[in-house]
Amino acid sequence: MEDSHSSIGEEPGRGSLSEQHCRRGEELWEKGDAAGAAAEWESALNLKPDLLDERISLGIAYFQLGRREEALGQVRLALAMQQDYERAHHTLGQFYYQMGRLEDAIQEYKSALSMRKDEALLYADLGDAYYSLDDYEKAADAYRSAAGIEKSDAYIHFWLGWSLQKTGKMQEAASAFWGAASAAPDWGEALYALGMSFSRLGENEKALRALKRAVECLSEEEEECRTWTFCELGNVLRALGRSEEAVAACKEALAIDPTNSTACLNLGLACWDLGMHEEALRQFEIARTLEPDDPSTRRELGDAYYSIDEYERALEEYDEAVRLDPAESDARVGRGMCFYARGKYEAAIAEYRVAEQLSPEHQWVKYNLASAYEAMGRHDAAEKYYRASLELLPEDIESLCGLSRSLLFQEKDFEDALSAARRAVSLRDSDPQCWDTLARALCAFGRYPEALEACNRAAALEPENAEYLLHTGFCYEGLGMLERA
Repeated sequence: MEDSHSSIGEEPGRGSLSEQHCRRGEELWEKGDAAGAAAEWESALNLKPDLLDERISLGIAYFQLGRREEALGQVRLALAMQQDYERAHHTLGQFYYQMGRLEDAIQEYKSALSMRKDEALLYADLGDAYYSLDDYEKAADAYRSAAGIEKSDAYIHFWLGWSLQKTGKMQEAASAFWGAASAAPDWGEALYALGMSFSRLGENEKALRALKRAVECLSEEEEECRTWTFCELGNVLRALGRSEEAVAACKEALAIDPTNSTACLNLGLACWDLGMHEEALRQFEIARTLEPDDPSTRRELGDAYYSIDEYERALEEYDEAVRLDPAESDARVGRGMCFYARGKYEAAIAEYRVAEQLSPEHQWVKYNLASAYEAMGRHDAAEKYYRASLELLPEDIESLCGLSRSLLFQEKDFEDALSAARRAVSLRDSDPQCWDTLARALCAFGRYPEALEACNRAAALEPENAEYLLHTGFCYEGLGMLERA
């Protein structure tokens, strides 16, 4: 049998000697002795210069030893010997990636993929390079291709999730993080990411379970992720009305990293909920002091002031965030929300449109535009943007209810209006808005007994809401029970 390492015209006996050097190189590499492995592969290549795999292995050893130019030289030499050598292109791409030459890395990965399209690691490496360039759409495409090949790879699903989250596709991101956490049930970072994505979608009970599990799985050494997990846990507990527990979670985050401005903001919000207003404002000021020139911090500070109805202060922070980073689309959304809260709907729409240009698939811009148009009575435009919002977030109950209302106001597509309202109730039957919207859709069909039942459910969930009582009166009127109406 022909020697697998032999070359044409090789002198007798040299093949076995080169094979010995190759084997010793592999053994030393497995033991972590990169220098020893490199010496053996050098000896093998002196005997047989056309051993392509060993030349790549020598390049990898050189790279690990910090001899980067020599590493690049070995891989390029292998490519000069065989231009369509997939491993050489892949390895050269990995070298470029680690050297920060991301565009060059992408070209090498693409060359490798042109020769082998079924290699998940190649797609994942391509995704890493695009992600590092902040090209999250292309990163997501690459990770999707990788996930299609390696369906249970936690790393691939994890970074697919972050790529989708960066493009505002939170529903898809949550699915990807779920895939990562399912493949690696004890991976704390994946559980944190899953909890964070559920929180952004308003699914706070699911978020709470994921984040508590993350706390259990993260080691003491994983300080950064533990900090952010406690920080997000505080955010979720506050959303669930458990403000005292939220305070405790935020303090846990600050005990690990006292300089985390987001933890200060979340602690301030929880304190505000508990009536500790002076302490809340103190925490907000600490956050500003920690990172005065960080646009994300100033935007988050604007969010904090907005949530306590301090719209002027919120606008000041959003303005500063935009000054620091004109591409800060979330700050533009925040400005629009402040204008909306003050009844300045045209101004709100103008801000939302800027945000839409900056981030076309921003998860809330379409919904906010729809809400502003609805408030102005422009129900055709509201319908358009509620539908656009549902393309991004198919299970968003606010958009489902809004679409139903906009159709009812236009007296069109009643079946679609009813379907959207039923979908909203099926997703969250504890929300009175969903039941009230369903009642209005049923009234459009003259189905007053069912509508009355839906109105009663809404009123039971929020007895102080006068609008729900008014709609209950309409139902009684439709039933001919004028005295009850």
